Amino acid sequence: MVADPDNPLVLDILTGSSTSYSFFPDKPITQYPHAVGKNTLLIAGLQARNNARVVFSGSLDFFSDAFFNSAVQKAAPGSKRYSQTGNYELAVALSRWVFKEEGVLRVGAVSHHRVGELSPPNAYTVTDLVEYSIVIEKLSDGKWVPFDGDDIQLEFVRIDPFVRTFLKRNG
Repeated sequence: MVADPDNPLVLDILTGSSTSYSFFPDKPITQYPHAVGKNTLLIAGLQARNNARVVFSGSLDFFSDAFFNSAVQKAAPGSKRYSQTGNYELAVALSRWVFKEEGVLRVGAVSHHRVGELSPPNAYTVTDLVEYSIVIEKLSDGKWVPFDGDDIQLEFVRIDPFVRTFLKRNG
């Protein structure tokens, strides 16, 4: 699989090194490989617009007991040796994400209106000052807790111009 910066739905989870490439191992290379360097996605996730999730892995061995339990060490003199890989922890985290046990947000109460008013109008104009509030929660260990993010964006669109701004946390 190859990374596509133009596709915001694809998540690069594990990429190849800058010197890696993907080709048929039992054949001589006769053409430039399709997947080269960090563009090579060894593991990728995708969340569709309907919130369906899928994970793609280029290796079945990644999920094997042998790879879960084998010792690892960087190929450099004097590097630290670890008793086992992080494959198991990553596999668990990936399955929790793909089955929506982790990484899920939900929206609670939403309100918006012009400053000084209590109910929303049918439409806003460019010069309107708007108060907008939203309650966002995240699923954590099976319970909904307040989402603690600081990068939530709000976008008002009406042909042109449009407004995109970060929401400020209140409380």
